[in-house]
Amino acid sequence: MKVTKILLMIACGMGLTNVNAENVQQTVQKDNLEMFIVNIWVNGLDYKTEAIHFSDGGQRYIECEALSRIGIHIERIPRHLVKKEFCLLNQPGVTVEDDYSLQAIKINFPVNYFEDTHYELEVENPEKANFGGFVNYSLFYNKDDAEQDFNTFSEIGIFKDYWLLKNAFLYRNEPEDIEEGFLRVNTTLDVEFPKIFSRLTLGDTTSPYSSLNNSFRFGGLSFGTNYTNRPDFVYWNAPTLNGSASVPSTIDLYINGVRLYRDSVTPGNYNLPAGAMLNQAGDAQIVVEDILGNRSVQSFPVYINSRLLKPKLNEYNISLGKLRYNYDYVDDDYREFFTKLFYRRGITSSMTLGGDFLYSKDVSNFDFLWTQGISKYLLMDSAFSVSQTKANDEQGYAASIALSRDFRNWSFSINSRYFTQEYQYLSGDIYDSNIEASNILYFNFSNLGFIDGLNLSYIYQSYYEQNGFSNDAQKIFDIRASKSLTKKLYTNFGFYKDFGNDGDHGFNIALSYDWEEKGQIYLNHDTEDNETSLSFSHRTMTQNGFDYVLGVNRTEEEVNYNAYGLWKTSIGNLQLSHDEYENRRNSQAMFEGALVWLGSKIAFTKYADNAFALVEVDQHPNLDIYRSASLAGSTNNQGYMFIHNIIPYIHYDISFDHNQLAMEETFEHSSKKIIGLDQRGYKLDFPIYKTKRIALRIKDAQQNNLVIGSEVLVDGLSTEPSFVDSQGIVYLYLFKAGTYNIKVKTNRGQQCQAQFILNENQFQNSDKQILETICK
Repeated sequence: MKVTKILLMIACGMGLTNVNAENVQQTVQKDNLEMFIVNIWVNGLDYKTEAIHFSDGGQRYIECEALSRIGIHIERIPRHLVKKEFCLLNQPGVTVEDDYSLQAIKINFPVNYFEDTHYELEVENPEKANFGGFVNYSLFYNKDDAEQDFNTFSEIGIFKDYWLLKNAFLYRNEPEDIEEGFLRVNTTLDVEFPKIFSRLTLGDTTSPYSSLNNSFRFGGLSFGTNYTNRPDFVYWNAPTLNGSASVPSTIDLYINGVRLYRDSVTPGNYNLPAGAMLNQAGDAQIVVEDILGNRSVQSFPVYINSRLLKPKLNEYNISLGKLRYNYDYVDDDYREFFTKLFYRRGITSSMTLGGDFLYSKDVSNFDFLWTQGISKYLLMDSAFSVSQTKANDEQGYAASIALSRDFRNWSFSINSRYFTQEYQYLSGDIYDSNIEASNILYFNFSNLGFIDGLNLSYIYQSYYEQNGFSNDAQKIFDIRASKSLTKKLYTNFGFYKDFGNDGDHGFNIALSYDWEEKGQIYLNHDTEDNETSLSFSHRTMTQNGFDYVLGVNRTEEEVNYNAYGLWKTSIGNLQLSHDEYENRRNSQAMFEGALVWLGSKIAFTKYADNAFALVEVDQHPNLDIYRSASLAGSTNNQGYMFIHNIIPYIHYDISFDHNQLAMEETFEHSSKKIIGLDQRGYKLDFPIYKTKRIALRIKDAQQNNLVIGSEVLVDGLSTEPSFVDSQGIVYLYLFKAGTYNIKVKTNRGQQCQAQFILNENQFQNSDKQILETICK
């Protein structure tokens, strides 16, 4: 198209003998149509785009390709009957104006003529794990004046793609009467389905939590959504900004006068997710300002909270199996069979409804769940439950309601639960809590000026009489405050009072001094136990290092000393502690580590509690490895390194320092992206190549050598150019045979392109020959 335009302009320049003062646009006669090359202005904005324009039978036409480049939806515009590449401008709502001084045509398009744009937050699926495994182990030893204990906890896992099979075991050297010495803690097969945000679990697991009833352990099957555990997915009611713009514009979202989100949009209808904002409430304003300075403001109340699902988004779980009792004592105590269905759905941006149904042969429960944002003022999270007990055919009821609100400098919440005495719920806890009512009131204040933070809470819990015994109601008030005295000295203090029969109360005050890299000094006094403690701690933020705490405590008239150390190494972490009293002492030691296997590599590493990666840099030792720009360590003598603590569903960039390579070495990639799953392993290979110097003589179309100093770039390789010497030869450093495309720019500004094929024989004998190619 550019060539056509140039030819048209040349033809126009040659054919014009008279210039009309009223029409200074360039013209060309073609098929009896007078054509013009014009600049396009759309909705008052110069798009710096040229196009061919003509009139035919009183109708005005312009190149469709030019309109498409500036975002016009050309499929909505009729074409010329003969010249199909031209679009008709005489359309409803479209106005056209000529500006001869600018050689421009100014068109005003309604918004519906632009391409719609949908902006989505990027949600990337994790990588499929390589086939591998791990053995996590935790060795614990305890010794005091009376006895010594030793136990081990281990996890054995095998994984591939999106599945993980895991077994956990516990060994005690001196088990109690009802304890097993060797105990299988759990056996689990997890299969992730990232595209549908779901997980299938077979084996030992726990039921979903509800506001009225605790989770319980069981053996069986569980399938449901898991996006609430994914930091990369916004599942709550963050607002979506909808609207239209006729020119490029900027969209700002303010809540209570604070800007929380900004983005830019192209002309047309737009749909913007407002990011991952959490727990925001108040008056919202959407400010739209276009590139011409026009501004519009829209105001509305908003309440954003993670308990409110996006409209039409479903959260669900299906569980069935047998309840597990005494999992930390015996490994085969499975009892009642049950089925449990949990479901929540976002009805509107301020309302989420759901239900929770549980069935077993002894008791059945149904919960109605309702979460409501009350305008911009409150969040209400409520549940109502009914239970049916089969043994005595009794119905029981329970209800809970929580009201909360987060302001800029303070927040509060109140949570109340009530249970009738007949209410029952399936649980692995063999002890009945017998709670009648439970209430918690909480206030939090920050940035008060005279103090930095203030927390107040009140807890009230009452119980039913059981078997002739009654428990006293708990009534506990607690107040805590914190204050920064200097840049390095901090204090927090508090008071609590138990209004029950015991009537306990106490005052606590603490001072801490931040000694920067040297450590931290901490002083604490509590009046309830008449206890005072002083400690000095030193902690490192790196993956490997040594942390320690030295302290002294005084309780009543007794003084004791304590020491704690944590030695973080590449093969695990060793923890040591010792407490010395006047008439007794206690020492503990614990080592946590793992044996991991991935590909053909086996290594002792840190405990594999998140994802990990095996980074291989082609047998190059002592190369620095980085995890998202932070130094993670160096490759060993075999040229590889294991990186740990890769948090699931988080984007990491794993790279090596290519500046440490030899001059004759090169690579295709020095950085790779990874998104992992929990306790899976990923293999990242970085091949390193030995380059060869290829002599290439480049000639122009007339078989002349290119001028000295001409710049040569090879597509897909370095962005740094090579230069032609006085003999017309350029030396390229390549690492393999293949077809290469090159671009040449002479010192006179001329450009040309060439292609040459480098076969394997030429690559291996590059020092014995000079290749040639023609640049056109």
